[in-house]
Amino acid sequence: MMIRYSTPGARHRRLAVAAFAVAVTLAATSCSFSDNPDKESGAQVLKLAVGAPIDSLDPHFINNGGYVVPAGLLEGLVAQNDAGDDVVPAIATKWEQSADGLTYTFTLREDAKFSNGEPITAESVVSNYRRLLTPTGAGGGSVTNANSYQIGLGIKNASAYQTGALTDWADVGISAPDDSTVVISLDAPNPDFLLGMTNNSMLITDTAAIEANPKDWTKAENWVGSGAFTVKSWDPSTGMKLVPNKFYWDRDKVELDEVDIRVIQDPQAAILAYRNGELDVSPVSMDLISKDDKLLGETEKADGFAIDFLNVQYSQNPAAQDQRVRQALSYAIDRDKLAGVQVGTTTSNSLVPTRVEGWTDSMGVSVYDPDKAKQLLVEAGYPGGEGLPAVQVFDHRPRPVADAIVDMWKQIGVEAKVTIVDIGVWADTRWKVLDEDLMGFYINSFGGIPTLNNWVYTYWGPDSTKQFSLAPADWNRYQEIQADEKLDGAKKSQMLDNILNTKSSEGAQEFADLVEQARQTVDPAERTALYVEAATLRESLALQIPLLEEPQAFLVDPTVKGVHVRTTIEGFYYKGVTVG
Repeated sequence: MMIRYSTPGARHRRLAVAAFAVAVTLAATSCSFSDNPDKESGAQVLKLAVGAPIDSLDPHFINNGGYVVPAGLLEGLVAQNDAGDDVVPAIATKWEQSADGLTYTFTLREDAKFSNGEPITAESVVSNYRRLLTPTGAGGGSVTNANSYQIGLGIKNASAYQTGALTDWADVGISAPDDSTVVISLDAPNPDFLLGMTNNSMLITDTAAIEANPKDWTKAENWVGSGAFTVKSWDPSTGMKLVPNKFYWDRDKVELDEVDIRVIQDPQAAILAYRNGELDVSPVSMDLISKDDKLLGETEKADGFAIDFLNVQYSQNPAAQDQRVRQALSYAIDRDKLAGVQVGTTTSNSLVPTRVEGWTDSMGVSVYDPDKAKQLLVEAGYPGGEGLPAVQVFDHRPRPVADAIVDMWKQIGVEAKVTIVDIGVWADTRWKVLDEDLMGFYINSFGGIPTLNNWVYTYWGPDSTKQFSLAPADWNRYQEIQADEKLDGAKKSQMLDNILNTKSSEGAQEFADLVEQARQTVDPAERTALYVEAATLRESLALQIPLLEEPQAFLVDPTVKGVHVRTTIEGFYYKGVTVG
């Protein structure tokens, strides 16, 4: 599987997606399971694998709970349809959009209840979002434990409140005029807003239950959720069992008697367990089953889920700040060969997946042209790679694709190597400034909701692009300000914005301007055109270098029905699934 993309610093902790910036790389383990006697007796038990320990169930933090919580434990005002390209009613039975596109009014269903039987009111919803956005609440960290709010939603003053630049909750565009109505106001029209509301961060928790057990509210005995299922048992390292929420508003559509979720970190072990009938459903990398026609026939997938990419590392060597050098390294990569190395993927020369509406191949400037690569090195003053420092691909596991990239760079005269470290070291040091004798890129993958707003504004958006274009000294100063606990939120936000707006590259600032123009544009065609222009410019900066596009794929036993795979972190909803 993959490591989810995340961006550096406190501001980027607000941007971490959708997707979730959490580790799903699969470390070697072994597993053996016995058949479930409940299933033999006719009970509907779904045996499901996840590829990483379920470290938390709090949706307001980035964590591995994102693989299970949205699938059935918590629900939002709206949910995704089977295709994942539109929304359907959930806790809200209907909604209205204002003529200017800035205000959404949601009407809650009368029978919406938490799993303890308490009603889900408009104040419950607002309290949940207040917790999400409170600076001293759910937040902190850079990979896990980061706040999960998606800045691309564009809720009025949400980001300002979250950073502490604004302290009055009444100024945030979330309110409850009565017990059954929630009003959300945006700072600009966002046609992708409703799909964005299905993100893990916007699911509804019971803040009263959290306040009653602030440290232990996620334990099985204390869990109170809003989704179709509730927690029967949970061990972060081995798995969890879910049972139906008897108070769920759509209980008649819940067919399963139990969801038995098992943590299996070795992908080959998961495949073996599936073959042996010990699993009904398991996530799978397509390259591992590419020669197995039986398993290929039992695979459900959604194309265009994730982009594999290289992300520039900060370096004291000026070559890392030279756009021509980064472009040369991109032009030297033969993505067709990479797709042959990692079977089941397709080539990608854009950071926007082909599935996204509005995608066009004009956005893809990362093409294979070794002659162009060599010419760019000459123009940058490094003919044949002479004078360049060593260039590394920084990774946390052996990966044939990384080795292939290094070999391709050597073909244009660049000294290159793969550097592999423990995943914890990788996560903590990939944004550390490298010494002058080294420049590099860390390799990663990221997937999420397929909208231009997400893939151009939320993911690798303006702040991220500005940050990665900073010179090392400015980046170090940026981090110092972030870590200064003596600064109040407003002052800190102002100082950070000043660095981004005055020290980032001209191209990064132009990209940010185009994105803001797109966000403020109401006309759909004009908005799409501006986002495409922005994406094209961003790709030309080569701060991130797209490599491959991956599907979201699951092995699904033929006896299992109702698994509708979508391009989301959880993959599919458990509601409506049947076994046998």
